[in-house]
Amino acid sequence: MEVILKYLEFIPAYAADLIALLTAPKTFLKSVNVATDTNWSRALRFFVFSAVASFLLIRLSGLPYQAKDENFLVGLSKSVVLWAVGVLFGAAAIKISWKLTGGKASFDSILLTHMYVVSVSLLSINCITLAESGLVGRSNFYSGFARDMGAIGVAESLSRSFPTDAQIKRVFSLIVDAVELVWIIATWGAYRDLNSASRPRSFAAFIVCGLIFIPIWGILLLLLEGTALPPMKP
Repeated sequence: MEVILKYLEFIPAYAADLIALLTAPKTFLKSVNVATDTNWSRALRFFVFSAVASFLLIRLSGLPYQAKDENFLVGLSKSVVLWAVGVLFGAAAIKISWKLTGGKASFDSILLTHMYVVSVSLLSINCITLAESGLVGRSNFYSGFARDMGAIGVAESLSRSFPTDAQIKRVFSLIVDAVELVWIIATWGAYRDLNSASRPRSFAAFIVCGLIFIPIWGILLLLLEGTALPPMKP
């Protein structure tokens, strides 16, 4: 209990960092990308808090991303480890892409930055997933309720007016992709600042990084195979 209470003390600081990161990503990331003990502790704490929150969102969503009978702590530990591996792979890909295009930033600085970037990515994906779960199945629920009440005409009208589950999932998939694209663009400038690079060189590194992520995505999918976790955007 004392350990839990100790970590709860960090929630206000976590919330402040999250707000600062969302409102001014480049400014915040520039202030925390120097590899000091304080910054490492801060970044690790931010990542763990975000991973725990993301796992809770997955559980709340009720979608088949997590085995219902899996022990909570086992599922949480598995999630944190797999997401941490994803962070390491992603940071390595970004480091290689900048190395090939003349970037000089250290791996430590890139890893610190990437931990924050992925943390917000996890939160956004799973918040959208939770919203999706609130809509999926609603058409069948309301039309079924109307049918049970004998209002066949109302039931048929509801079935036609509500989007299907497949349509809802398609829309939310597009929302996830759009949010992630905006977030990647908003934060890529932080890596450019780290490498003191021009915009053309930054664009070249972005393209190279995208190509490197193709095999890395394959490896991550292999690691995720057999688990019930949703894929993590790099």
